[in-house]
Amino acid sequence: MDIDDLKDRIRNLNQAKEMVENVLYYIEEAESYCRSADVEGSHHGEMEYQDVLCRIEDELSEIEDALIRLGVTL
Repeated sequence: MDIDDLKDRIRNLNQAKEMVENVLYYIEEAESYCRSADVEGSHHGEMEYQDVLCRIEDELSEIEDALIRLGVTL
């Protein structure tokens, strides 16, 4: 994998992170509306996307740490 591939990977991971953060926001909003309507929502969706967000952030950190060790700035 060359630097351009890493840049693309970081860009894609950041886009995915932003979308997952949006999903989590809307899940929280939906759960709030469900509570106000006395409807039990699902906690599994939030847990699943929190896990996805952690995996994305972990991979971003690994890439950034490797680039720092190599002295590369993007």
